Amino acid sequence: MSLLFGLVGAKLGYSFSADYAHDYFLRNNMDAEYRLFEMDDVAKIMDIIHNNSNLCGLNVTIPYKSSVIGFLDEIDDDAAEMGAVNCIFISRRHNRPLLHGFNTDYLAFRQVLQTIIRPEHKSALILGTGGVSKAVAFALKTMSIPYMFVSRTKRNESTVCYDQLKDINMDEYNIIINATPCGTEGFECSDVPEVPYNDHSLLFDLVYNPPVTVFQRRGVEKGCVVENGLRMLHLQADLFYERVLREMK
Repeated sequence: MSLLFGLVGAKLGYSFSADYAHDYFLRNNMDAEYRLFEMDDVAKIMDIIHNNSNLCGLNVTIPYKSSVIGFLDEIDDDAAEMGAVNCIFISRRHNRPLLHGFNTDYLAFRQVLQTIIRPEHKSALILGTGGVSKAVAFALKTMSIPYMFVSRTKRNESTVCYDQLKDINMDEYNIIINATPCGTEGFECSDVPEVPYNDHSLLFDLVYNPPVTVFQRRGVEKGCVVENGLRMLHLQADLFYERVLREMK
């Protein structure tokens, strides 16, 4: 029986994960397939696991990266600290599935950021407060880069609202990371709100479909360093498969 991997999330029509998985399996001569499991309730993850006995690994996307933690048997320390899981390794003992959660988002984000960041890029604004934003914040922390979250509503001391950005020193906070789905093909929000960044800012948009969003295009026009989320998507996937295959040995 071939190995089965998959992606769980609420809306998956935008995802490139299955295409990349197919290429990865071909490159690595793996007898495996990848499926998209769209669901409207995180609890349905257990039905998916019980109904697919060859399922050995799942990617987790919006909006379940935090809520899925309650269904895990084990979780890596770093994923527990950030409060977000984007990968699950599934083993079975006595026909009972055991779920081990971990996070490759922060490792992939950090690897890409290290290739584009410049000395003048000092502090970061993270747009959004969901699961992937927690991974981004954790990565920035490991790089000793100060950050603040930006949200539509005030949540805590480390969060500012979009209408408060006019009071922020954008010469200092010149790394802007879009960790929201806004701009993604098929999502209701067509673009992230206006952010008053400067022409020497670094714009990292985690959206990869379409390859160039309005947010990214504005940055290109200003001469900013601009990156979309495709390299991060591929890196986190590679780390996911490597980890699952290692755990299966």
